[in-house]
Amino acid sequence: MTRPLLTCSSATMAAALMLALALMALALMSGACDSPGYVDHDSFEPTAVWSGSETGVAYRHELYDGTGVAQIRLARVDATGRLVGSPVVVSNSAGRAHYPSVGWGADSYVIVWLQQSEPSRGIYLSRVSADGDLVSGPNLLAPVHIQGADELARPTVLWTSDGWLVTWARPDDGYRLEAARLDPGGQ
Repeated sequence: MTRPLLTCSSATMAAALMLALALMALALMSGACDSPGYVDHDSFEPTAVWSGSETGVAYRHELYDGTGVAQIRLARVDATGRLVGSPVVVSNSAGRAHYPSVGWGADSYVIVWLQQSEPSRGIYLSRVSADGDLVSGPNLLAPVHIQGADELARPTVLWTSDGWLVTWARPDDGYRLEAARLDPGGQ
């Protein structure tokens, strides 16, 4: 009698696929492999989502120009690993952007991240169309009025059947999880 080497649910398989895509994106962006799918140099913290026809990869890009600016960008990658169009800058302000998360739903990508710009440090959101055009954002969702916020709030975004769910952690004598429900347009 043969037994399967691995038995897992479709949710487990989906999680494994997302991890594989994120690892592939990290290898491509770091220059660790020579591939026609190379996305961007000096890039970190990749996160990926499958749209049904391509993968959206959100990541932090360091400018290294003396300004201390780190941007959040979205790259679209086809099923063969090739870049579709050019990466889109979704964070527009000066300062350091960290910890992007990307979701797909309502025919658009939604990207959330932590921005360290004063005086508006907090969780931001931008929306990018399936064609790679910036539709809205960056919009401040949740201000963070504490020092060292880059280590304190890591946002995530998820499409539900009728809108977006954004979560993050806020320090409050430990950590407190907070969430916002948004409509399909990210409002």
